[in-house]
Amino acid sequence: MKSAPVTSPSIRRDAAIAKANLPPNAIVADVGTGTAFVAQGLAARAAKVIGFDASPDMLAVARRNLSELEQRGISRGGRRSAAGVGRHV
Repeated sequence: MKSAPVTSPSIRRDAAIAKANLPPNAIVADVGTGTAFVAQGLAARAAKVIGFDASPDMLAVARRNLSELEQRGISRGGRRSAAGVGRHV
């Protein structure tokens, strides 16, 4: 039996996002954002990413993870942002 090639979660995430063929002005909702892993990948391809999660603890993790994007010049609320991570259900 042949095994599937091993790829990192980031590679799989980015490949799935690429298949969505998002326009550069896309506004995307990451429902159930959790740690914001998908939101991080979407930030490079969309005008705005809004993360939603019912768990305040997960949102705190998401905010920490997204702070790296701000340090690289992708700011909340601006073009290509991972903005709006909030408790919206």
